[in-house]
Amino acid sequence: MKKMLLTLSIVFMTISMSYAQFRASLGYELSLPSNQMALNIGAIHNFKIEGLVKMPHNRWAFGMDLGIGGYGSKRDPIVFTQGNTTTNTFVNVTNMVYSFKGLAQADLFSENKKFMPYFHSGFGMTFFSTELRVDDPQDVDACRPLQQETLKSDQTWLASAGLGVRWQPNTGCGSFYLDLRATQNLGGNLSYMSLNPPTGATHNHANNGGFDGTPVNVNFVNTQNNLIHQHRVGTIYNSAVSYWGLQLQFGLRF
Repeated sequence: MKKMLLTLSIVFMTISMSYAQFRASLGYELSLPSNQMALNIGAIHNFKIEGLVKMPHNRWAFGMDLGIGGYGSKRDPIVFTQGNTTTNTFVNVTNMVYSFKGLAQADLFSENKKFMPYFHSGFGMTFFSTELRVDDPQDVDACRPLQQETLKSDQTWLASAGLGVRWQPNTGCGSFYLDLRATQNLGGNLSYMSLNPPTGATHNHANNGGFDGTPVNVNFVNTQNNLIHQHRVGTIYNSAVSYWGLQLQFGLRF
């Protein structure tokens, strides 16, 4: 009996999937921080990959998306002078954002149209990471970085909801489409670094990673005299994830 039910289930799924419609798309998303996050970092630029499956005679489609992006990088020259000796090198800092979400979308019309408005929702995880790379100065005094690592990495849940519209010149299979979507994205609290906070951000060095941020200093050591130098590379903030997203995608139905 169990084997029969399993066989019937597989046959049903196979037949259903053979009539299902699949959509795959690539796109760009501009994320504009809001609330407390807007005081700490600027716009996030994301590259998105999305896949959805829609059953026949059903407005709902389900799938997932993957995103990778960033919200700032810099390359700072640093010069250390000790007596008659000068050491030159560069500090490279990059802020990255990664995400993945399960998606659910519902077309607002039951029949296919060239312009199809839809409701969008998603739930998943987002990851913020700050990478540090220090160039080897290659000087005669053998000054080397004491740190070369991931300065900050944190993650939290992320939920999104919004509205979009697809423009599909041919509503049948094998056709291309353009997808424009606006969403509100909210998530849990996480810590992240800002290189150059927007005007209006405040600093409170006594507030260990709280509302006003904590400075991040990179240590360097001179291997000949063991003197340690510090160079400030940014500020760490902690707040809830909050941003508006505007996404444009180019996709294929098959």
